[in-house]
Amino acid sequence: MTSPSVPPASGAQLAHAYCRKADILNRGVSGYNSRWLPLFRDSLAQFTLSDKILLYILWLGTNDACLPGYPHHVLLSEFKENLRTMITELRTHPLTQ
Repeated sequence: MTSPSVPPASGAQLAHAYCRKADILNRGVSGYNSRWLPLFRDSLAQFTLSDKILLYILWLGTNDACLPGYPHHVLLSEFKENLRTMITELRTHPLTQ
């Protein structure tokens, strides 16, 4: 839904809608849950631009919500805390100030 850059994926639709107005950086990580996403965070730094970031969109929860017993499952309480942590980090990032 988010990773492919071909219609009807959201990344392609946003890139089309904001053509010549904004750069859309679509960085999907298939199979990750909110517990594992921080492991990917450092590699996102290579995509950081010198321009101010206007908008982040985090789409998380599908893998977290799988049934207990599966490796991707994350308890709702942990998911909420993981999301709070990511939002705090984004809000305090120098490029979002």
